[in-house]
Amino acid sequence: MAQLINNPELDVEQTLKELSQRYNDGLYEQAKIDTEKAEKSEVKIGFQGKIMSVENFDPMQPITAENIKYLTPDEWKALQK
Repeated sequence: MAQLINNPELDVEQTLKELSQRYNDGLYEQAKIDTEKAEKSEVKIGFQGKIMSVENFDPMQPITAENIKYLTPDEWKALQK
């Protein structure tokens, strides 16, 4: 992001797309690692190793508990396409 500020010639859309892709890739990889740890752990937490997703997300509306779903890394990745 600092590059966007320091170099106004950069393509903002492309830079944000690449940043989003790196974030999503990292989130996916961490969720896979967390899933492996959860499977080995004696303590079971229902959403451990899963990614929170909000159905029908609208940034102008509050998030309600019934809209929150916890997805496996592969379920979440399928939604990103």
